[in-house]
Amino acid sequence: MCATLRTGLSAPRILSPKNGVANAAEIPFSAVLLCMGSGIVVNFLFRNFSLKWTYSRRKTTLLAIIGMLRMMRGESVGNNILVQSRLMTLSGHRFQKSLNLTHMKILIYADLQKQYLEDLIRQLPKDAEIVLKQELSESELKEALKTTEVLIGNPAVELINPVPASIQFWQLENVGFEQYKDLKYSGIAANVGNMSAAACAETIVAGVLGFYRGVHLMVRNQIENKWVGEKLENELSILGEKQVIILGSGAIAEHVKTMLTAFGCRVKMTAKSDPDADIHSFDKLLKQLVYTDLVVNTLPGNLDKYVSAPFFEAVKQGALYASIGRGNTTDETALVEALESGKLCGAVLDVTEKEPLPENRKLWKMTNVILTQHTGAAHSERDRDKVAKFVENIGQYLKGVKVKDQITLTDGY
Repeated sequence: MCATLRTGLSAPRILSPKNGVANAAEIPFSAVLLCMGSGIVVNFLFRNFSLKWTYSRRKTTLLAIIGMLRMMRGESVGNNILVQSRLMTLSGHRFQKSLNLTHMKILIYADLQKQYLEDLIRQLPKDAEIVLKQELSESELKEALKTTEVLIGNPAVELINPVPASIQFWQLENVGFEQYKDLKYSGIAANVGNMSAAACAETIVAGVLGFYRGVHLMVRNQIENKWVGEKLENELSILGEKQVIILGSGAIAEHVKTMLTAFGCRVKMTAKSDPDADIHSFDKLLKQLVYTDLVVNTLPGNLDKYVSAPFFEAVKQGALYASIGRGNTTDETALVEALESGKLCGAVLDVTEKEPLPENRKLWKMTNVILTQHTGAAHSERDRDKVAKFVENIGQYLKGVKVKDQITLTDGY
């Protein structure tokens, strides 16, 4: 039994796995000495942290130690989220054994705006040890990952390979995860599911509508101070009543279908295994393309170069091609040839084979191409939606039930 100090102070609050607090009367005497002895504090800093600190990390850690002193006196430690995180780490590392705490470590690697980071931390288990990416160097991150149970975010492959055995739940911060498909991981992984489906659908439909109404041409002429609207009138088209084929039948495809149907388009969807899809084989797809005005690609990354030369050869003369699917699903060389030959009237692309698109690629200069530069899922409240997904999935993991957005990394999509 560890000796404790009966202080006589008002009951301050410190971390406890049962109810989030513990009485100051049970604070180990060694903990008090650690915080009050300046020599011991200096020794603690030099033994536990690299001497190559940044100013902000030195300041944060020192403020956290002051926070422990305040905590023991029953005072607030303030609202600085980085100080709170460092305080959690210091108290966890130094007092865990003496207080008999056995909490989990959660490493937040995701890039979130400050207000949403704070919101996420407030909703995580109160007894968890929270570690923030921005507080650690790369070497410290590697060490922290070795004892992390829950990882939130998308670390660089070289940082996470091999995946530490301690990681039992890995919450990704987006939908795609092709970069991790070769990793060996036996824990539970989850992405953000259908979180971005509506935004992606709006992006590609906006591009298609803008193309048919000549918005991209008007913008170019506006930059050059050219008033040529009357000359462009015969080049404009309407979206309504177009024959459309959507490649794929997932959440994005469903949103696109709903929007295009509202415009009056006649829409068919393709999927090999979805019984509700209209087209189930590539051969049948090729036969339907000759009647199709607009093709919208929403395919996952496991279908490499699904849209290639045979596809464009079969498509209706003057059709429009739009892609919000993975960049590798379209053969860019074949696409450029179809655009140059006039087989396609144009293309609306949120994704490309290589990103960023190299400066020497022809797509940059083509006036019949709209590039939205992989911003399809973006919007100002995206971090808010991410946090909601993180909390939902982590909550399901902690309850021991199936995680709604659980994925298999080796699938790559």
